[in-house]
Amino acid sequence: MPERLRQNAAVARGPKRLAERFHQLRAGHCRTGQYLEWTKNTNTAACGWCRCRRQTRNRLFKECKHWKQQQKVPWTDLRKETGKGRNRFTIRGLLADERCTSAI
Repeated sequence: MPERLRQNAAVARGPKRLAERFHQLRAGHCRTGQYLEWTKNTNTAACGWCRCRRQTRNRLFKECKHWKQQQKVPWTDLRKETGKGRNRFTIRGLLADERCTSAI
């Protein structure tokens, strides 16, 4: 199996529900406003918490004011682990990097 498709060992050891959510986030099939609008499960991609126009993975991990407190811990851990801050990661790169898995 190609390395990029291989399951992350830390995710495989965790609870099945968390692994499922991690893989949904990684594939872009998580329950964000953007995805729900695309699948026609809602009429709008607006954020249910802060009412921004478009709820995306990037917004939830980096920008959503409602999740500001929850965002601090993983980004602090990621900076220690990788030496990079939130502006140096794309969400795609963040979810693909094995060093980031435990923080997420």
